[in-house]
Amino acid sequence: MSKTISSIDFDIDQQLIDTTWTRISQADNTIVPLLLRLDAPNRHLSFWGEEEFDRTVLSNYMEMLARYSNFSKGFESITLDFLPELSTFVIRLVEDMASAGRLRSFVACTDEPADLPVSFWNSFFLSNSFESVTADLLSIDVVLRVVAQWKQMDPHTLVPSKVVRIITAPPNTLVNAGMTPVPMESVETKVLKKIERNIGCSRITSLFCIDHPADPSRTIYIVRTVHVVFEKRSCFLFFD
Repeated sequence: MSKTISSIDFDIDQQLIDTTWTRISQADNTIVPLLLRLDAPNRHLSFWGEEEFDRTVLSNYMEMLARYSNFSKGFESITLDFLPELSTFVIRLVEDMASAGRLRSFVACTDEPADLPVSFWNSFFLSNSFESVTADLLSIDVVLRVVAQWKQMDPHTLVPSKVVRIITAPPNTLVNAGMTPVPMESVETKVLKKIERNIGCSRITSLFCIDHPADPSRTIYIVRTVHVVFEKRSCFLFFD
């Protein structure tokens, strides 16, 4: 059966716990081993926490993930929400997942990313597996440190097509970090199309770029946007 499975979603969600879903105990020696052996091209892990979350049930899931570390390391994407009481565990889990070399996508709707060390972001952003990060509370200073390390790396070892989304990036901060303002009309069509695919229903307010010092064909584009409906401001970094 596992050969026909295209994706696995492991959601820790209060709403699912409160429904008529069948709960499987981690002590179940028949079903749990079968579930842990399942594999699929796409594996996603989600933590959807709420203040009224049943902490006993949630801690049982945490214990299961800690016990079966190989299972959690196999996930390729993770989404984090409100989990303040478990931030230490979640941070360690994310670090372990990234170290396994399969983690491609990271979405954070909480402040956990701010607690992850800069060394984690440096190694994760520039790894071969990484493709995208959405973390509104991630500091632009952390991202700029990653850019600084990117400039020191051998351009032939860099993997393109990485996307980072954060919430703030003042223009003067970008200029002071060596970013160059770019007129929209000067951007290549293929680059502009890639940017437009990723920013969704947002309008570009300004565009910056920085070239790799050893290979000008390797470029990071920094795009400041505002959502056309909700007027939410964001900043996207595209590693080309």
